[in-house]
Amino acid sequence: GEYKCMVNNKFGQDTVTHTLIVNGPPEPPMVILTSQTTDSITFKLKTEDEADQTPVHGYTVHYKPEFGDWEEQEIGFGTEEFTLQNLWCGQRYQLYVVAYNNIGVG
Repeated sequence: GEYKCMVNNKFGQDTVTHTLIVNGPPEPPMVILTSQTTDSITFKLKTEDEADQTPVHGYTVHYKPEFGDWEEQEIGFGTEEFTLQNLWCGQRYQLYVVAYNNIGVG
């Protein structure tokens, strides 16, 4: 928001306006599947709100086979498309992506 400081005394008056921008952790991106093979999936990450100016430093992909353990892989900011490789053929996977910056994870 905007904050104004107004001063008025016998020497005159002055006004200063400051704009306060509050940053926080970024929102998680949408995951859009673009292709798949027998051992990989390729997807794009898209910000849900294009007007959101919260800085993003990177992403972490969390994935696991249906009856397996969670693994994670880092994706650098600005990566247009990402491929998870060496997946098990015929296996169902769960996947989610979080965005992060120096304030936190979203």
